[in-house]
Amino acid sequence: MLSGTYNDDFEPMLLDNPREWIQVRGEAILAEDGTLKSLANITEIIEVDTSPVVIEGFSVDGRSLASAKPVNFAVEFVPEDGLYFATGAFHMMVSAELKDDLDRAVVEALQFLWREFANASPSDHRRCKAPPGGAYEYFRGGNGCRLNGETWKHPSPRRDL
Repeated sequence: MLSGTYNDDFEPMLLDNPREWIQVRGEAILAEDGTLKSLANITEIIEVDTSPVVIEGFSVDGRSLASAKPVNFAVEFVPEDGLYFATGAFHMMVSAELKDDLDRAVVEALQFLWREFANASPSDHRRCKAPPGGAYEYFRGGNGCRLNGETWKHPSPRRDL
């Protein structure tokens, strides 16, 4: 069991969510053996949010891309690590300490995939050593690019796709 002191403002949230996982920010008090003994001066208590990350679009390099259908990433919180993990399309696994940071990290990973693979020139794509059918599969045609079955549409037609 771990004890801690916190502001009364946190009490309603704690009472509404008994025995639920929470994340706490404050001053760690360690025992002589280096293990966590208690927390003091708690400044933040955050409910653990394992709702999926849903991406309907994102911006990259000044362009807005919209998905033909929402792309969902399952979210898991691993208490032993104190980390959130998102897994989903394109064989992605992304982690972060806070759910808001996880949401941003998923978008940043999609931006990376777009820059490196979907928006790469055909010669760059042919040099890619990734296995066929994986996250790096790139299909030309229409008004969008497909990465592993998910279609990302450009807001206006592009001749180089």
